[in-house]
Amino acid sequence: MDLTDLIKMGVDEFTKGNIDAAKITFEALPENEYTQWMLGLCYEKGGYTFKQDYHKAFDLMKKSAETGFKNAEYRLGLYYINGWCVEKDNKKTVYWIKKAAEHGEEEALRYL
Repeated sequence: MDLTDLIKMGVDEFTKGNIDAAKITFEALPENEYTQWMLGLCYEKGGYTFKQDYHKAFDLMKKSAETGFKNAEYRLGLYYINGWCVEKDNKKTVYWIKKAAEHGEEEALRYL
């Protein structure tokens, strides 16, 4: 099983709602912007063996967004617009949503 297969397996588990298995899979993979983003999504949801943790999710999303990963940039913008574990901040919202849109994130384009 190669890296691509393992990533697909983690995404499939996440999509099926098996967040615990997805988290274990992504934790075992080399750390990069994609695995950080997916782990952030896992922590947003929480599982049977670990609690929902928006602070941990935010930290992972931020690391991923700082690499220019458009999905994480968009998600970070949502943290700031909704005040998920951070103070609402319109300037930071616009900054991250705009960066995501510039990188081709279609959902981000709706906000601009």
